[in-house]
Amino acid sequence: MALASILFRKRPSKLILESSLTHQVIKEIELDVTIAETHTYQSLVAQHEIENGSPVCDHIYNQPAVLNLEGFITNSPVKILGGRLGSIIGRTTLQRVETAFTELEELRRLKEPFTVITGLKTYMSMVFQNLVIPVDRRTGDALRFTATFIKIKKVKSEVVELEDLAEDTSDTSAPEVKKDKQTTSPAKTEQTQKARSLLHRILR
Repeated sequence: MALASILFRKRPSKLILESSLTHQVIKEIELDVTIAETHTYQSLVAQHEIENGSPVCDHIYNQPAVLNLEGFITNSPVKILGGRLGSIIGRTTLQRVETAFTELEELRRLKEPFTVITGLKTYMSMVFQNLVIPVDRRTGDALRFTATFIKIKKVKSEVVELEDLAEDTSDTSAPEVKKDKQTTSPAKTEQTQKARSLLHRILR
């Protein structure tokens, strides 16, 4: 079964960590066998309840892609030459499994996005969401792991000078309203004088 997987796979699965500045490869982990890979694409549908009828859907949010990968790494990888099965007994590398284990741990610890190459698609900007490495009598000297990767997006923050912002909004401020002194109309003044005169007569 594992041999058939190697024969029919177009390209081996790899985990590649590149520098964000120089794009040079910092780490590369190549799997001998990809036992299983699951590509998951989910969408969040916004629904609103209404009094009568079915819920109304007004927007759809595409969730980040998720990749589940089960891989196998050994100290004696099988070599495929010229599209045919060549010598399956390669040079034994005793430290290959230990090195792969350390690099998987380090790749997760760095918290930096990396590239995952699978048989169907190459995923950019992936990070570990879960990593499980079981060890039992069946694995022997090999390394078998199950990993869940999720695609992330990074945003950049921008600093805005408050002084420039104040200058931009100064022209759009509302004009100052001038309050004029209230003047009394002649008719109102005459009525007030008559009322005072009448009151003066009564008091006399």
